[in-house]
Amino acid sequence: MSNQNLVPYSTYDNKYGYKDDNGEIIIPPVYDDAYEFSEGLALVRSGSFYGYINESNTMIIPFKFIK
Repeated sequence: MSNQNLVPYSTYDNKYGYKDDNGEIIIPPVYDDAYEFSEGLALVRSGSFYGYINESNTMIIPFKFIK
């Protein structure tokens, strides 16, 4: 697990990514929704489907869940 504190942010076109405490973009805004990290994973949405990424933006649980 990383020492970074990543927080979701959105762009003017409603795409979501993650920034660190300094405001630096760590994960580019490519998701339709994004939630806070917990235990190294974050829930993200693409279209109607949800999955989980880690702090390196690696898909850990693929987009297959509908919330």
